[in-house]
Parts: sequence; C-alpha cells; structure tokens
Amino acid sequence: MLSISRLLAAGMLIRLCLVVYGEWQDRHFKLKFTDVDYHVFTDAANYTLNGLSPYKRETYRYTPLLAWLLVPCHIVHIVYGKAIFVLADLAVAHMIVGILRLQGVKENTIQIALSTWLFNPLIMTVSCRGSAESIVAMSVIATLYCFLKKKTILAGLLYGLSIHLKIFPVANAFAFFLCLNDSSNRKSAPQPLWKKLYNLMFSRDKLIFFLSTAVFVAISTAICYALYEFEFLEHAYLYHVIRKDIRHNFSVYFYMLYTNSQSWLGLVCFLNQLVVVLFLSGKLYRDIIFSNFMIVYAFVTFNKICTSQYFLWYLTILPLIVPGLMHVRLFEIVSAVLVWALAQGLWLSMAYKLEFEGASVFDRVWYSSVIFFWANVFVMVWLLKRYKQVHVIESKKTD
Repeated sequence: MLSISRLLAAGMLIRLCLVVYGEWQDRHFKLKFTDVDYHVFTDAANYTLNGLSPYKRETYRYTPLLAWLLVPCHIVHIVYGKAIFVLADLAVAHMIVGILRLQGVKENTIQIALSTWLFNPLIMTVSCRGSAESIVAMSVIATLYCFLKKKTILAGLLYGLSIHLKIFPVANAFAFFLCLNDSSNRKSAPQPLWKKLYNLMFSRDKLIFFLSTAVFVAISTAICYALYEFEFLEHAYLYHVIRKDIRHNFSVYFYMLYTNSQSWLGLVCFLNQLVVVLFLSGKLYRDIIFSNFMIVYAFVTFNKICTSQYFLWYLTILPLIVPGLMHVRLFEIVSAVLVWALAQGLWLSMAYKLEFEGASVFDRVWYSSVIFFWANVFVMVWLLKRYKQVHVIESKKTD
C-alpha cells in the first residue's frame, strides 16, 4: 500500500481532476456535475458582496458565514468555493491521521482508515461538486482531535462552530458531558453521594468545554442576528427544527407524516430519536469517537427527514472507528456494507420509478424505507457487538 503522504497526494490529485472535469461537463452536457446547492451558495455570496442579505437567495438555509466565505467566488473565480471545500476535505484527512496516531494505531491500519475517507466515491464527489459538507466535517473532526488532545477550550469553541454550521452535532452533547471528568475528581477516598454528584455535574473540564461552546454559539448568533435579524434565525435554525418535509425520503416516518397531519406525530418521532441518542450516550461515552459515530448514525436513522446528504454526517467519523474493526473478518464487514448499500439501492430504485417514471409506487417507496431502516438498525447492532475500543495515548492537558 502507498505511504500516507502518497495517499494524501493521490487523494488531492483525484479531487483536482474531478473539479476540472466538473467544469468541463457543466459546459458541454445538459446534465450538470455541479451540485445545485453550489449555485445557492454562490448566489447568496453575490448578494452579500453587494451589501444585501444572503437570505434574499431563495432556499438559502445556512449560516451567513458560508456566504461570506464564498464572496471571493465573484472576485477571484467561481470555482474558488470548490477549492475551499476540497481543502477542507483534505484537512479532514490530515486530522484523521493525527487522531489515529494519537491513539497509537499502526501505520498500515492508518493507511486503510485514511483510504476509506480519501477514496470514498461519495466523499470525493460531494466536495468537488460544490457541497459545503466538508466544512462541517472539518469542524466535527477538529473538535474530536482537540478533545482527545485535552485542549478543552479550543475543543469547546470548535464544537460551538460545528453546531453553528449544522444543528446535528448537538446530539453528541450528553456524551461529551459524561466523558468530561477531571482527574482531580477521581479520589480514592470515599465520598458522600452528594459530593460525587456535584463532581459529576460541575467538574472544571465540563464547565470550560460547555462554556466555550456557549460563548461561540452566543457570539456568532448575536453577530448574525445583528446583521440579518429574524430572517437569520428563521432560515439558519428554525427552518431545520420545525421543517415538515412529507415528500418521499429515506426516513421510516415519511409515509406516516404524509398521510397524517397531526402535529403530535412529529413529537413522537423526536422522542424515539431522543431515547436512542441518550441510551447510546450513556452506554458508549467512555469511547468518545465511537459514541459520536453511533449517536450521529442513530440520529440520522431515526430522524423524521433523511436524505443522502445526511449519510455524510456519520461517514465523516467512519474512518476513525476502522481500527476498532480490524479484528473482524473481511467477510463480515463486506456483508454489513452490502446490507446497507443494497437496502439503499432498493429505495433509490423505487424512488426513481416514482420521481422520473411517474409510476404509482408510493407504497413501495415506503416499504423500501422500512427495509432501509431495519438494515441500519442491523448494522448498528452489529457494530455494537463487534467494535473494540482503541485506547488513546495520554497527552498533556494544555488548557
């Protein structure tokens, strides 16, 4: 296998070729390579450049930070944004290597894990087509890296950034809370129950981490609100919380929400999701990487809205759990991947017939959603049984 530096170079070269090819395809074919979201981002950036609100661009449902970041698209070149996303993609790869080395993982295992990020077709094409998910992935992985390095303040700030960019990382808050305990609170002498509870709830590390997170979220929100007022809150946050998307999607709940307009059904979906997330947090928090992966995986699986884009949220952390699966037979791993992929393929085939061929297969789309849901549950249970924790090498605390 290639060395890590050569793997990184190969990953960068493939992405550069994809960006160049994408520009060529956009010019010569009716079917465009560039993601429609990229046009949304760049249009919003153009409004920002002209002193207007990025939310004047219809369907822009993101933080204004993204529009500000892409302003040079209209000054330097329109492909500038894709270059930024590719750089973020490669930054994630570098941090994956750093985290795995911090855990004392062997170089050949790091090479395998890194390859699952660098050469994953979905990961590669997402950033090259102009999706901003690599920016979110970078903030999530950077949070984990600093957390493991015990850079508590920086980890908290980065966690605040990831929540500002996308709401889903908040699902990991309880796992972070349980994982954060000062060594000063681990005394051998017996302590009364109230003292143990006090130390559990108010350890120094917990306060520093979550205070840093709250400070970043509060300041970034205040700045954005001062500039764009309620339309920022509406489009960047509230839209994603109260969104009711009853169109066909991977979620097992979509058909129920489509056929029944009762508002309490959405609450039931959320409670199911919350119970699973809290259970996994309490069970897995001692391994913060695996807990983050499983929590996000469950969050997506049990969410009332689920699209292919959401899969990237847990695929981002997937390379970091590869070392914990190296003892598993290749046949088992391939089988688990096939269960996930084939169930997804079944849903996509039914959705294609509905969307593009106009066939009356709405019920079959839902049956496919149920199959995909149970395929994901199967994979999660399999991971819980087969994964083995990789111990982190102790690093000195810097905060």
